Amino acid sequence: MKTIFTLVLALFSLSAFCQIDPNGGSTRDDHTTGIEKVDVIGSISTVVLNGQLSLKSLDHNIKIEQVLLYDMNGSLVADKRVASSTALINVSSYSSGIYFVSIKTNKETVAKKIFIATL
Repeated sequence: MKTIFTLVLALFSLSAFCQIDPNGGSTRDDHTTGIEKVDVIGSISTVVLNGQLSLKSLDHNIKIEQVLLYDMNGSLVADKRVASSTALINVSSYSSGIYFVSIKTNKETVAKKIFIATL
């Protein structure tokens, strides 16, 4: 019984309190430091449609500063600097496949995996 109590106590102490921010993004309170961390990766929408990679910040406090697009070999295929909540990159000339997009924001840099399909 003591082992179960210790396990439950450990799980509660390690868990973080998550909530939805009124601005649409999710936040996480770090109870050890008292600092609120914004979930940037969940606040950036990436869509590939009609040969365009569209990135949009769903949180008005997060601004996209730079977008880097890498192929599966790790080669940089696109580098775009922006200073807004949206970014567009023409990907119609790229081969179909999986790419990695690195998104530098005013909060932090995040990476996402995308699929580009050419017709």
